[in-house]
Amino acid sequence: FAILLGAVRTWYGKYGKNIYSVLLFGMFGSVVCYLVAGLSPSSILSTVACVLTGVCTSMLWPGTLIFMEEVTPAPGVAAYALLAAGGDFGASIAPQMLGIVVDTVAESEWGLSLAQTLSLTGEQVGMKVGMLTAAIFPIIGAILLLFMGRYFKKSVFTKKSV
Repeated sequence: FAILLGAVRTWYGKYGKNIYSVLLFGMFGSVVCYLVAGLSPSSILSTVACVLTGVCTSMLWPGTLIFMEEVTPAPGVAAYALLAAGGDFGASIAPQMLGIVVDTVAESEWGLSLAQTLSLTGEQVGMKVGMLTAAIFPIIGAILLLFMGRYFKKSVFTKKSV
């Protein structure tokens, strides 16, 4: 995960263009990876999906900064501070929320019943439901990005190749 994350960022730094498309690919790719990890009966395929999430998410944070710079004239320190605060908030809330989902499902009657049906443990079912729940974040991100793309299209995308 971490190696691929760094490799893609390095590649984009040298060859990358069109940050809007890269961000959109990252969002949709993350959704696919989370769905595969959550729905696949194969632990190997689920692990590969988790690793590929590193590729899909690698440009989301730096890409957001690049995108903001392209669509906002002279964004200033306050804009970067707000993005950092939002990133910190998401990075602290999302894992906590997923942990609650995993624990709740793993200990619930529904989760244990599903685990028995699928020949899995309650924790495995909880983790799969957690992966499916994690797909919500890039879905929301993609919706927001599509909205921003439409909003800024006239002003920025006609001037620059985004």
